[in-house]
Amino acid sequence: MTLTKTSTTAVGTTGLDEYSVDLEEMIIESDFEENTEQLAKYLTGLPLGLVVLGLCLAVLLVGLDSSILSTAIPTITTKFNSLDDVGWYGSAFLICV
Repeated sequence: MTLTKTSTTAVGTTGLDEYSVDLEEMIIESDFEENTEQLAKYLTGLPLGLVVLGLCLAVLLVGLDSSILSTAIPTITTKFNSLDDVGWYGSAFLICV
């Protein structure tokens, strides 16, 4: 940021030295600072790949758990002769998980 010293002698001014700022340089510098701050917030490369891989594995495991439970419910109901307790199977499974 560049400051230039100017003196004003117009009517209604005090005659004190004032500093003016080069606005173009200030805007360019602020844009640069904002862009570098935004880039620093995002993951890139290997850390990003590891986060995406971890999320994909989590979604896969949740889907696997759901499919195991939905496949086991008919067998459990037949074994214990209790169709009324089907709602508890999912709750009991999620407590264990």
